[in-house]
Amino acid sequence: MNNLNKKGITSFLLITFGITYLIEGILILSGFRVTLVPAVVGQYTVLIAMWVPALETFITNEKIS
Repeated sequence: MNNLNKKGITSFLLITFGITYLIEGILILSGFRVTLVPAVVGQYTVLIAMWVPALETFITNEKIS
C-alpha cells in the first residue's frame, strides 16, 4: 500500500472526471437527450464517454513516468 503513486492517482481522477463531465455537460447544454435519439446513437455516445478513463491512463502514465 505504501507504493501507491498518490499524485498519479489524483491526476488521473481529476482529469478523467473533468473530461467526462465536460463532454456530458456539452451534450446536455446542447439539448442532447438519449431518449430522443435512436438507441444506437445513445449507445455510441456512452461508448465514447467510457473510453475517456482508458485514454487518460495512457496520458497520465506518460506524464508521471
